[in-house]
Amino acid sequence: MRFPVVTLCVLLSACASDPGWHGEHARPFDEAQAECRAQADAHAEALRQHAFEECMAEQGWTRPE
Repeated sequence: MRFPVVTLCVLLSACASDPGWHGEHARPFDEAQAECRAQADAHAEALRQHAFEECMAEQGWTRPE
């Protein structure tokens, strides 16, 4: 069970350091990231990445397609 949790943390931290995130008039990145990680953790593993990206978009942060 620890492997999926560790993997998720690594994946989400990679997103946070990804210079591809763009935000204009967005909430400070670190605050948005922390809130979105907490919200994403409440979702099923298969939906966490989508939930994280959706939350970040709600905070004003997006990544180019």
